[in-house]
Amino acid sequence: SDGAALVNWGGGDVQLRFRLYDNYYMLNMSNCEIRVDGIIVVYGEPSVAPGTQVELNVSSLAEGVGHNWTGWCYDDAGNSAERSGIFYVDNTLPFAQILSPENNSNFYDSTPPMSIRVSDNSGKDIAYTVLANGKKNRQGTLKNGTTISFNMNPMSPGNYTLILEAQDVAGNKQNSTPVNIIINRSFVSLLS
Repeated sequence: SDGAALVNWGGGDVQLRFRLYDNYYMLNMSNCEIRVDGIIVVYGEPSVAPGTQVELNVSSLAEGVGHNWTGWCYDDAGNSAERSGIFYVDNTLPFAQILSPENNSNFYDSTPPMSIRVSDNSGKDIAYTVLANGKKNRQGTLKNGTTISFNMNPMSPGNYTLILEAQDVAGNKQNSTPVNIIINRSFVSLLS
């Protein structure tokens, strides 16, 4: 059974990568055609060895809508196969915001409270990472447009720069505005 696979990698113009293969005879592939939204983007690919990766760039595709692709090829024995699917173009960075603590806040607790919000044009879930002086403190995944509050993982006394990093499903990343905080040593009072 012959086959052709197509994988999309987003960013700027879209780069389509696909491999041509013949599962049974391992024959060379030729007369390939790839269509995106019904428009031929490559045709008559010269004869190539099985497993060869072919790359092509497609430009001017709308962002945030599904684009249909179809690809088919013939092997040297005249057998053909077709594959199809949908991909999305997403070049827009997600939004990351630290709602609290406020800049230059002081805490006498090693696990200060934090509130964050993330959103993205894709409407999909967004991965987030909270960095304290460049080291991961918390991470997870949030529904698009969600605000969440939590206590940070324990930190030693000192000065910290907090950054929230959001990453959408297309791999686009955006950092929040940094927030500086101070974790002070706890004081114990003895009453007599």
